[in-house]
This record gives sequence, structure tokens and C-alpha cells, in this order.
Amino acid sequence: MFANLREKLSRTRNAFRKVEDLFQSGKRREEILDSLEEALILADVGVAASGRVLEALRTKTLKDASEADLEAALKDELAALLSRRADGRPDGSGPTVILMVGVNGGGKTTSAAKLAARFKGEGKKVMLAAADTFRAAAQEQLALWGKKLGVPVVKGSYGADPAAVVFDAVQSFKAQHGDVLLVDTAGRIHTNTNLMNELEKVK
Repeated sequence: MFANLREKLSRTRNAFRKVEDLFQSGKRREEILDSLEEALILADVGVAASGRVLEALRTKTLKDASEADLEAALKDELAALLSRRADGRPDGSGPTVILMVGVNGGGKTTSAAKLAARFKGEGKKVMLAAADTFRAAAQEQLALWGKKLGVPVVKGSYGADPAAVVFDAVQSFKAQHGDVLLVDTAGRIHTNTNLMNELEKVK
């Protein structure tokens, strides 16, 4: 487990080194900014967040900004982005749906189970939705976690429409007056248009 984690963190760390290298490349501001978005996405910052960071840098830095000024501005924007992020905990103001997304092998199913255990331990009424209808045994894996944790799991058949599974789960969640619904989804990357469209439908 730790070897796998180290490998994933190593990939992210190496990607951030490429971000740092941009500021030592001798390129002009626009050339750096043009390359920066892709570098941030590869460093797992995320598509939307990377876009917001780039927009802020273009707005807040001068056209003749030095590499050092750009790097300092980037650090400020990333720090601000992290400080704005929620901690993922339901605030108690009403039912909460958490959609687990990410690439294959990223640990979404296990993370969903860990969150379910945590929220249940806090006294919340938790439900799991097995919306990964693509990966073999994904439904069974989540069902086993649900049985172990004493948390209900809404499943669909293999190859079923994930959006339909989520719809059924939400209806059951509402009927049971649940507090937290955790939705496990199939692995996907942002460059796969069909899978991203599927995710949009689920949302």
C-alpha cells in the first residue's frame, strides 16, 4: 500500500519539478503561462483549478513580469486555492452527496469506504452508491465494504447506466432521510470525452 502511495506521490512531485523548471527556462511571461496550465494539470492540480490559477496570473502579473515574480505569484495563487478548499466534511446543514472521481487505481472505492466509516462513526446516516458499472467486481467490492461497515449500498447491474444507479440511490437516500451519500464512479481521465460526458450526466 505504502509503495503504491509513494509511487503516486513521486509522480506528482516530479510533475511539480517540471512546473518549477518553467521558471528557470529563460522564457518570456506568455510562453511560461502557455506551458504552465498543462504542467499544473499533470501535477494533479485539476483542470478547473489550473484554469483559475492561470486566469489569476494573467490578471495580476505585468506583461514584463520576471520569472521570479511569476513564480511568487503562482505560489500565492496555489496557497489561496488550498486555503479555500473545504475539508470534505458535511456541515450538518442538510443531506450531502459526495461524488468520488479520479483515474483508474486511484483508490476511489477504498476512500469511499473509509469516508463511510468516518461519517458513520460521527453518528451520520450513510449510504453508498456503486455507480462504477464498468470495472469488473467494482460493485461487489463496494457491497463487501457496505456489509462490513453496516452501511446500505445501492447497486446496478454490470454495464448499466451509472446515472440510473445514482438516480435510484438518491431516491432511496431521500426516502431514508440520509445524511451522507457517497457515490463511487468508474475511473476516468479528463481527456476521455465520452467518460467525462457520462460524469456530467451523473452530476
